[in-house]
Amino acid sequence: MDEETRNRGSEANPRWCPSCLGLIGTDTICPRCQLPQTGPELAQLRIVRWQLHELSEEKTAALAKVADLERRRVLLTRSLDDGLRSARGDASPRGPDGDAVSAGLAR
Repeated sequence: MDEETRNRGSEANPRWCPSCLGLIGTDTICPRCQLPQTGPELAQLRIVRWQLHELSEEKTAALAKVADLERRRVLLTRSLDDGLRSARGDASPRGPDGDAVSAGLAR
């Protein structure tokens, strides 16, 4: 959907107030927050709010991906560390820096 359609509104995409996000239909003043719904600044505000919304969704997805990659990094590091300890015959767990970790603090 292009920005003009988002600003103009339609049955499939009703107009919304860029201040309170309430649906406004054909009203020229938002019934919820009383913000006037006319003028070039309003159209610009609506575009900015939409862009902020899109960026927020992208940020949420990126943070979820970071968390997943971090979990994978930890699991792979543990797996490699366990394999190295087995090969050495060393039963003491190692921290991320390679130093021995006491049993109470093991990962």
